[in-house]
Amino acid sequence: MSLLVSIIIPAFNSADTIERSVRSALAQSLVAEQFEVIVVDNGSTDGTPQLLAGLPVRLLTESRRGRSAARNRGAREATGRYLAFLDSDCVAPASWLQDSLRALKRPWIAAVQARIRKHGHAPPPLSFIQGYYHAPFLDTAGLVVSRDAFDQARGFDEELPRNVDIDFTFRLLASGYALAWAAATVIVKYHHLSTKQAFGRGLEGGKAGSQLEAKWHDLVGYKPRSRRYQDRLKSVVKASLRAALDPHPAQLRVTLSEQLGRLVAYTRTEAFGAQVTRHRYDSATRVPELLGARRFLVFDGDRVTVFDAEKERSHQLSAAETSELIAAIDGEPGHDAAALRARFDRTP
Repeated sequence: MSLLVSIIIPAFNSADTIERSVRSALAQSLVAEQFEVIVVDNGSTDGTPQLLAGLPVRLLTESRRGRSAARNRGAREATGRYLAFLDSDCVAPASWLQDSLRALKRPWIAAVQARIRKHGHAPPPLSFIQGYYHAPFLDTAGLVVSRDAFDQARGFDEELPRNVDIDFTFRLLASGYALAWAAATVIVKYHHLSTKQAFGRGLEGGKAGSQLEAKWHDLVGYKPRSRRYQDRLKSVVKASLRAALDPHPAQLRVTLSEQLGRLVAYTRTEAFGAQVTRHRYDSATRVPELLGARRFLVFDGDRVTVFDAEKERSHQLSAAETSELIAAIDGEPGHDAAALRARFDRTP
């Protein structure tokens, strides 16, 4: 019999944090028979698998390196109608799955993300994540996605060195799905980087950023190279300002190191041309038909926001607009798709 939810935790040398993460997954407030916990070990050498002995989890081993390969392996083995992804250094509250499933109340809402707070650092802002693309994206550290949407999006990209969360979100958006955010649900991440580690992560992120722009310009719009560099520099400034206000004293140095790595790798990859595989995705819902191209829908409780990558802004819908749009997506009669789309086209 299939389960309601499969929680998938990729792990690599996670001996310091894996047990705490797994116990938080096992402590979910759903009935125990409704979910399973799958840990996918990605070649650990620090005894990570041995720490799970005696815990009611399914332990898999994935020889291909990388979190995407581990997550995809877990998804292939999972039996749940929903797939929940938790990082091996994260602790989820007991309400995580219940809150997430409540947000996925319609089949055309593909996935929901909880807020991620780094242990000992300032709380994250109460706004949905977005980057240079004026489009939403989800963080895989606390992501719950329907099995149908995951399969439609073809899972995670094992080609990218980093920023796989952005790429996976774009796969969902290209497949026509809306997204959701569970802002009241906070997952705590027990992870601290040294400046050296941050620079290395930045190098991977910079390369992946260039690859993402080569891969997804049809979805989010093409920008001239000068404009892309301007956006990157603005991001450095914003990240540095946030880090300067963080109570953790080393955060500014870590952030600057990571951002420097991103700029170096991004510039180098752009100079030689980003090599990436592109795929075509067919829409599984009516959302693109009703919103128009490069507009994406995010639900945050009663608040519904349209992210407009073309106009580079977002627009919060009124209660009446929300009701009308939901009825149209659900396929209720009496709604003119062309008229709805024209209304969004006129939105300033």
